[in-house]
Amino acid sequence: MTLRRVLLRALGGAAVGAGLVLIWWAIFKAAPDSVFSLVGVDCAPNADLGCALGGAILSVIVAVIVVVAVSIVVGWIVLWAIGVRPAWAVALVGPVLGWVLAWLGEPVLTSMFGSGVARVAVPMGLGYALAAAITSRHATS
Repeated sequence: MTLRRVLLRALGGAAVGAGLVLIWWAIFKAAPDSVFSLVGVDCAPNADLGCALGGAILSVIVAVIVVVAVSIVVGWIVLWAIGVRPAWAVALVGPVLGWVLAWLGEPVLTSMFGSGVARVAVPMGLGYALAAAITSRHATS
């Protein structure tokens, strides 16, 4: 595989990774209460903070699982559609590398982007790009 082809794969992966972050950001910006309404917790007749807090924590956990699962499936489909093969490997490895890069680069990302969505979109795009480059068959021949 030529260097040009690897770079195109990486560019496609970066677009998908950053795009998924931007799409989820837009969804949760449009419906901010949706995270806390995923799990219906009925605290009546003894409504207290412990019950409500437990329901909120459970809703956040369910939301994270749903976001990760849907992102992997949608990422896989989009990567396959734009010709990145093997798409499944990039869709599985990309988010892991993206979160590792976000965690390791947190001080730099915070100083560069503050608390904006780019703080997550940039490392996620880089993670997908790196995954696409790593998983390319015979990276450069």
